[in-house]
Amino acid sequence: MRLLILFCLLYSTAMHSQEKIGSALLSLDKNSFYLVCRGTQQKIGFIAEDFNTSDKFSTHVGIGIYEKGRFLIFNVTNASLEESDLVQETLTAFSNLADIRYLSLWECHSSKKELFKLKKILRSYISRRISFDTDFAENNSKYYCSEFCATVLKTLNATAFSFPLLEKPLLPLYSTVLHRNVLKYYPVDFFQKNPKFHKVFEQFY
Repeated sequence: MRLLILFCLLYSTAMHSQEKIGSALLSLDKNSFYLVCRGTQQKIGFIAEDFNTSDKFSTHVGIGIYEKGRFLIFNVTNASLEESDLVQETLTAFSNLADIRYLSLWECHSSKKELFKLKKILRSYISRRISFDTDFAENNSKYYCSEFCATVLKTLNATAFSFPLLEKPLLPLYSTVLHRNVLKYYPVDFFQKNPKFHKVFEQFY
């Protein structure tokens, strides 16, 4: 009986990893992948409030997965100092911003086969030079954060993760900047109503 309990404990430890964020200690499942959202003070007022469907705090999103024993978040950012705007960050680096106001993790249980495919897809993007899509245009080989995540998930499983573009008439300010009257886009919270994703952590700063 003791050996069985010990085995269960060791197995559970092997399948989970502890990730520290601030004073919180998260137990993340290595057999899952995550969508990780953050919200910054600078962007909450217009990205989250004007363009999200229901989440009024998230302004950026990335895909979190265990790669070679480390939990890394793959995200496309316009603040990258590297050649590619697609970066791999630890949870600490992803949330270590002076004006961060919000953080949440959404878990999607997966299989070994699916996780292997997801890692392969992410590696294929890492091998390329990805540019941030400042125009939020369709089919221009550039990506903004939620577009990257939605595209990767659709490639992973087009049946389970096929998310529609949202169509929104633009206010004059946005219309002037983007040179169009209607925007078709993936909001940062595009995945949150999909039943496969469950919020496992949330923190307000």
